[in-house]
Amino acid sequence: MLQCPGCKSEKLRKEGSITRWKDRKPYQLQRYRCKDCGFLTTRPLNGDNPSKDIPPAVKHPVKCLKCGYQWESVKIHPTRCANPKCRSPYWDKGKGE
Repeated sequence: MLQCPGCKSEKLRKEGSITRWKDRKPYQLQRYRCKDCGFLTTRPLNGDNPSKDIPPAVKHPVKCLKCGYQWESVKIHPTRCANPKCRSPYWDKGKGE
């Protein structure tokens, strides 16, 4: 029996299914709502679970040349600096360039 992740109750009711796409392949998700706390959760139908097939994202170390902030990014060349105070689109160019 399924348990609610919020309150650990087993009073879940079906609310319908939705179709999602991953790597151009459709998979079905069943929606459940907890009768006690109202928490909405989804579970794969027919054993389809695309998240098992997807490898974890590789993060690359990046450093802003304007403010010196260092972070790890999934993108090889991010659009902006991840520092909330900087957010410069020119993070890959030095101060004098």
